[in-house]
Amino acid sequence: MQRPTDPTSRIDSHDDIALIGIGCRLPGGAGDPRALWKLLCDGVDAIRDIPADRWDPDRYYSPDPRTPGRVACRRAG
Repeated sequence: MQRPTDPTSRIDSHDDIALIGIGCRLPGGAGDPRALWKLLCDGVDAIRDIPADRWDPDRYYSPDPRTPGRVACRRAG
């Protein structure tokens, strides 16, 4: 495959790509992308309370979504 000399030029959509790694936090207890796909296919509701070790929802929560510097949710997925 020949790379374009201009990095802003459009790459042909038929060019091969290689996925060499993936890293993410997955909802619903899925430990890897395959488990996430199964969770989605099975229609599992993966919305949970935000874990306390990520950030303190009590500190940042406001029921009014227009409040600056606050979030209007306590759950995520």
